[in-house]
Amino acid sequence: MSYLRATYYDGEASRGALVTLACDEQLLFIEGHGLALRVERQAVVLTPRIGRALRVLRLPRGHLECADCAELEVWFGARSSRVERCVDWLERRWPVLLAATVAVIAGAVLFVTHGLPWLAREVAEELPVSAQDAVGRWTLDLFDEKYLGASELSEERQQALGEKFQKLVEGLPQQNRFRLEFRGGKRFGANAFALPDGRIVLLDGLVARAQSDDELLGVLAHEAGHHEHRHHLRSAIQSSGVAVLISLMLGDVATASSLGAAIPTILLQSGYSRDFEREADRFAVELLVKKGIPGASFANALRRLQERRGAESECEGQEQKQDDRGESEPSRASQLGALISTHPEMEERIREVNRYAEELERKRGEPAQAP
Repeated sequence: MSYLRATYYDGEASRGALVTLACDEQLLFIEGHGLALRVERQAVVLTPRIGRALRVLRLPRGHLECADCAELEVWFGARSSRVERCVDWLERRWPVLLAATVAVIAGAVLFVTHGLPWLAREVAEELPVSAQDAVGRWTLDLFDEKYLGASELSEERQQALGEKFQKLVEGLPQQNRFRLEFRGGKRFGANAFALPDGRIVLLDGLVARAQSDDELLGVLAHEAGHHEHRHHLRSAIQSSGVAVLISLMLGDVATASSLGAAIPTILLQSGYSRDFEREADRFAVELLVKKGIPGASFANALRRLQERRGAESECEGQEQKQDDRGESEPSRASQLGALISTHPEMEERIREVNRYAEELERKRGEPAQAP
């Protein structure tokens, strides 16, 4: 009869007892340290191998820990699954495990950088209109509740801008979905943003800042480009997809499943990538030129937004508050404005918009400069 050394834990005390194990056809014998236990073999559960870690034998009362050996497989007839055998093989070969880890990380990076953007584009294109409407409604309701107020523009001014906007988007694939809405929001200043349901929200601050309606139409054309290319949905899907991937890799399935309810917040906070911004910029210039509006009007609008935000940043830097511990605290306006003021490298964008406008208008034989 073979004998094995093991440590017995009775499930009550934290300290284990050194014992000797033996086994016949029906019973497991546990002896030593004042113990003499008999346990039916079929009541013992042998856990799978984990590298070179100790094997655990679960008993009706307590458990045993002992070094891995062939006798355990013979005594308890444990049958490992193919997956368990594969994991055990990897855990005993560190170079292979390291290579597999690198491969998994590389695969995850490739999925995030290439697979996820493709998947987000396909999902956004196939998302039902009812779902887009729901996300747009939830998002604007959240903004109205927390940040925005009623517009102070006159009804005549709103109507005039609305008519110009409808002429601007006339002929676009999504023209029946576009609606222009007005809001007041001093904390956001000069801004506009598109929603998945086709609504474009124009803030009073932007109307006041623009020096011509052509500049406003340039910004609205840019936001229309975001909607036509589904940038808002694609950005939200990519952001939530990365969070889901990380949660699943870490085993936190509950967090992954709860992200669906947070889509409106993710939509607001994710912003647009540089590629999305460039695509929307080019869309805006093409649309303006097609409608006979100088493409440089959009560049002028970007310039004014840059100047305004630079002045606001300087002002906020002088008015930072101190919290109870003496640490500086960013102003609330700065935190909220960051939600929709996520456009990167404005100078580069302005140069590219001007260059593209000149190129298109030169082909059409029209002036590239705004009046």
